[in-house]
Amino acid sequence: GLPKGPLAVLVGPEGGFSEEERADLHARPFVTALPLGPRILRADTAAALGDWRPRRVDGSGRGCLSFLPVVEGRCGMSDGQLLGEGARRLGWLDAVRAAACLMVVLLHAASPATAQKWTGAEPALAWHVANVIHAMTRIAVPLFFMISGYLYLSREDFPLGRRLARVLVPLVFYTVIAAAYRDATGPDQFSKVLFGAFTAPAFYHLWFFYTLAILVVFFALIRPRAIDPLAGIAISLAILFLFGSSAEYIANVTFGFQSAFAEVRGPMEAMVFCFLGYFCGRLDLDRSRFVRPPVTIALFVGGWAVAALGTLYISLAAGAPKTAYYSQGSPFVAISAIGLFLALRQAAPTSRLLGLVATYSLGIYGFHAFVMASIPPAWTGWAGQVGAIGVRFALALAGALVLSVLVGLVDRKRWLV
Repeated sequence: GLPKGPLAVLVGPEGGFSEEERADLHARPFVTALPLGPRILRADTAAALGDWRPRRVDGSGRGCLSFLPVVEGRCGMSDGQLLGEGARRLGWLDAVRAAACLMVVLLHAASPATAQKWTGAEPALAWHVANVIHAMTRIAVPLFFMISGYLYLSREDFPLGRRLARVLVPLVFYTVIAAAYRDATGPDQFSKVLFGAFTAPAFYHLWFFYTLAILVVFFALIRPRAIDPLAGIAISLAILFLFGSSAEYIANVTFGFQSAFAEVRGPMEAMVFCFLGYFCGRLDLDRSRFVRPPVTIALFVGGWAVAALGTLYISLAAGAPKTAYYSQGSPFVAISAIGLFLALRQAAPTSRLLGLVATYSLGIYGFHAFVMASIPPAWTGWAGQVGAIGVRFALALAGALVLSVLVGLVDRKRWLV
């Protein structure tokens, strides 16, 4: 039922609350959702119904009203803002989405430098620069999983069909593009690549959609327990320490055997990052002393530094590049991702560039790999190995953004971009 005392009524805007706004409201324990039936009401009509105080409330959360207790003349939002989180979508969820999108493009722009074989005992300058970039940007895909986990797990209802379609439709779209690209630029036949996508991604970056589809089905069956967010973060990190990529590396190098979790490690790590996003999104930033801006920034930079220095150490020891420290399931990547996620949630930066990248983040992720693979070597060779990283990043980002905007002119509902 509704809490006793004064209440504030939150009425959805024209078109309804966004997915992020609904997830944020459902995640707050003092918010009660009140369904008003299947009809779509005008905002003023819905507001008038707020005067009605029912004795029983259906908590399905499908309605357009949300009741919040009023304490000392203010709504019970932790930050004292009734519409603050929703109005500042760009300031936190969209900022995280934009940061992850920019990072994944920069990550792939630096990959050629890290993939080069060493000609001597010491790597070239381009490898050192790329190592620092990789250590920072390897959190890109984990951040995407954290965003998905926060949105998926914060809702009481979970429309499996729609969620799954939101993953499979862009997967099919970019798989067709990948098949056409490989048919046009290499010996692979369009039909062979297309049917091969049932067993493996048609292009290297499309694996994300396969994993996300598995997680969508999983989260339709499993819901998180109501535990303290800090405890949830600690448990998630412990799982990565014990069963993630670092544990696999230690087991293989130190003891000479493969971990029993190797076959399921990828989806398991992605699931852990989804839970990390859920718990980080539920943290009360005003009350927790452990998530102040200096701490979150230190987590981001500290995880980044350990990943870079650790990678340098094991690579020099082996005489060849080794990436265990900044693999997706590395706890140092997780710590850095947590730090940036919380730092952006606190700072809520806003800019037109972030807004544009966040709006077309799906399209940028889908198109950038094809654009980057199409860049002629002559376009980057003039800048040297280090400068080529920046040139590839700029060209891939600009090309993917232009293609996303063009597709968006047709795809009004943003299923593809």
